[in-house]
Amino acid sequence: MPRIILFAFLFSFLSGCYDDKPLSKHGLSNVPLTQFTYRGVVDRTVKLKLKVEKGGVSKLTARIETEYDYDFPLNYEWKLGEGVQLSSGDLKGQISAMKKNTPLEIELDVIGFTGDIARFVRFEVLGTNPQKRVFADGVFSSQDKSFEKIVQEIEEYKKSNQ
Repeated sequence: MPRIILFAFLFSFLSGCYDDKPLSKHGLSNVPLTQFTYRGVVDRTVKLKLKVEKGGVSKLTARIETEYDYDFPLNYEWKLGEGVQLSSGDLKGQISAMKKNTPLEIELDVIGFTGDIARFVRFEVLGTNPQKRVFADGVFSSQDKSFEKIVQEIEEYKKSNQ
């Protein structure tokens, strides 16, 4: 009988930690958990916002920011999808370090990023500190109602209703 009560207590406590409330409301850290990605184990603590200005030459902007000083280099890379060509900018680069709450914008101009056919561009940034590897990535979509765009809209809606 005591095992059942203990199990019921643990189940109710743990199920309460997995609702939509921020973890800090449960007395837990609100820093995203370490995740295993194709880049290995990383902390997803870099904020990433993507912006696109479509045209004959489309301007893609990735805005990155950290909530702490990251005193190691960060490598970034743009990956162009099928039918998208580089117009100007660097596909790969390095940021020497990032200061707390000091956003940095990285821009790229591309051709062929139009809405008539679904086109994609991926951006990712990876920190090199072996003790605290950070990572963020996102996908630009040329169509307004692509799966990637809908997921981004849902995430923004969730953030605005917290």
